[in-house]
Amino acid sequence: MFNTRFLKCILFIPLTGAVVLGASWAGVSMRLAAERTEVLASSREKTAVLVNALVQHAGTAIHDADVIALLVKREFELNEKVVNLAALQSDGFFSRANAAQVSIVDANGRILQSTMPYAGGMFITDRRHFTVHRKPDVQGLYVSPPVLGRVSGAWAIQMTRRLESPDGRFAGIVVVSEERKYLLQRYANVASLGPNGLASIFLNDGTALSGIPAPPSTPDDRCRATYEDEVSISACRRIPGYPLYAKVTLSKLDELAQYTQMKRVYIVNAAVLSAFFALFVTTIALLVYRLSNSRQRLKVLSETDALTGLLNRHGVLANLEHRLETAVRPLHVAVMYLDLCDMKRVNDALGHEAGDQVLKKIALRLNQVLPSVVIGRFGGDEFIVMFSAPSAADIDARIRETLARIASVFDMPVTLRGNVLAVSASIGVSVREADFASASLLIREADESMYSAKQEALFTGKTTWRFYTDAMRRSSQQALESDQDLRLAIKENQLQLGFTPIREFGSKSVIGYRIVVAIESGLERLAPVLALHTVNQQNGLLGPTTEFALHESCTTLGRWQEQGIQCPLLVYGLTHEQFLSIDCASMLHRAGQQYPKALHRLVLEIPEAALDEHSALAIERLEALSQTGVQLIIAGFSGRFSSYTWLENAPFNGVVIEPRVWPADIFRITIDELGRWNKFILLESAVPVADIVSLWSAYVDSEAFMRATQATELSTSEARLGSDEPRP
Repeated sequence: MFNTRFLKCILFIPLTGAVVLGASWAGVSMRLAAERTEVLASSREKTAVLVNALVQHAGTAIHDADVIALLVKREFELNEKVVNLAALQSDGFFSRANAAQVSIVDANGRILQSTMPYAGGMFITDRRHFTVHRKPDVQGLYVSPPVLGRVSGAWAIQMTRRLESPDGRFAGIVVVSEERKYLLQRYANVASLGPNGLASIFLNDGTALSGIPAPPSTPDDRCRATYEDEVSISACRRIPGYPLYAKVTLSKLDELAQYTQMKRVYIVNAAVLSAFFALFVTTIALLVYRLSNSRQRLKVLSETDALTGLLNRHGVLANLEHRLETAVRPLHVAVMYLDLCDMKRVNDALGHEAGDQVLKKIALRLNQVLPSVVIGRFGGDEFIVMFSAPSAADIDARIRETLARIASVFDMPVTLRGNVLAVSASIGVSVREADFASASLLIREADESMYSAKQEALFTGKTTWRFYTDAMRRSSQQALESDQDLRLAIKENQLQLGFTPIREFGSKSVIGYRIVVAIESGLERLAPVLALHTVNQQNGLLGPTTEFALHESCTTLGRWQEQGIQCPLLVYGLTHEQFLSIDCASMLHRAGQQYPKALHRLVLEIPEAALDEHSALAIERLEALSQTGVQLIIAGFSGRFSSYTWLENAPFNGVVIEPRVWPADIFRITIDELGRWNKFILLESAVPVADIVSLWSAYVDSEAFMRATQATELSTSEARLGSDEPRP
């Protein structure tokens, strides 16, 4: 799930970048296309303007030539004998500027006169512009294709009119010859045709008269208003009054020159920006990829046990929750809770480093024999194994196979530093359908069944497993109800102290009481809370009950002092969990604020096992407790070397011994040694050892269990330890 989500995120970044780049390039393309369309539209309009100007210019030029032809025609037809072209030219009726050559040709085709000197005797009867006038139906100006002049020897356009005699017969023609460039001479100087543009004048049959540049030798132009092809835009117009057409052609290459330059700038800029954007997107994607890798590595580290390489507690819970959330139904999930037995013995004998090596070897073996299941270290010497199957039959088969493989792991001893260690495990198994399960529920049920297996393993010493059953479920329900009852009792102040007398050897007089937190159990019978309810740190009841016991002890001692009763000792035994987990010193400071002297008559029993398990924390706790003024004694005194070390170096006033579990000779030696140390000795039971008991000794009268009122009545007799000073 994690990888897929970040993979999508990483892919989304370049895809988004590609979309943005695509949109940007699409915008640039659309902009360029719009610019090109505008340029071409402007070029079409320009072509139309230019061709109209050409029509006007060419029409004016032809009209000027026609005026000369009409003038000569009129003079000739009035009196052909007196007409003189040289005289007309000298009089300024025409000149070389508007007529390159003017000639008069008779009816036989012989050139009679010309403004250009010639030898005479030349005929043009073979020329089209002469023969066409033989027919009387051609009355207007005739414009011929370019021909090589007989007189000038140059290519020219011949514009002719018919000459008639007074009786209407054909009398010849007047010829006005113009150079081919004449029609476009001045127009070419002002028109913006561009380097590859073309302006031309042509006849009806498509014959070009003049053009810029020179027209092709065999033109085949068809006059259309405005048209274009791949390379040019053209416009054609008829010159009014004459059988001529004007055409302007603009090259798209010329017209699009500025657009092409702008396009190049656009593309270069867009390419540069795209490169920077692509680099930016790539950098972001790379950073996100590295971030995802870092997060994945952090996730792996946060879910991996550093010692064994397995999943840690957080990883186990996350994996199980993910399995339950995403699995395809139907699905049965099994969780096995493994607790290694006797690891404390290994740690005490060989050290914690050796214990860590054992855990690593067990983890490696589990991985080898269970390759297809999820394994995690849940804490300390506890492991979790979990797997799933689609049906009840499949999950049962997998459970049997997995248990057999786990058992094979612990059947083989662990060799460490030349020591062969037999390690066993207690296994709890919980199985549920995914629809009716949660990670916490499965692990809690497996944990409870593991504790059931652990009780059996204490006797067998072998790897043992138990399945979570309905009986366990009912027991859990009852424990929950018991917890609720105790919480209600605490809230409504229903707790009280139960007192068991402590009697001095010899005199049998009461010198104190061992106290416990008690509650009414029915029929006005008082019973210890621990006999009816589970009290621990996990259910949150250990703190409130501990504070009640300490506060009520101080209050009871203070009231006895106020009543003038010689105060006996009150002995309260702290459990292993109370001593290590609860800040009893702070509770005592609060409890002793009203009766500070009462703390000196309060004795706390400290379990020896708790001292050995966490020695550094134990020293800190003992120092804090001794500063409150209470007296401390070692409970469960074992007589080992470490026991005497604690007795000598820590602020202990005595010990608690259970004589029934001691061999008689060892017990006698221990009592004598403690007597020489002048330590108070509290025996858990009365045994016939009066001859060896030290001066400061007493025993618990376990046959009696009374309420506070009864203890008050009993305490009216003197309770002391041999002197008026508080003892031990």
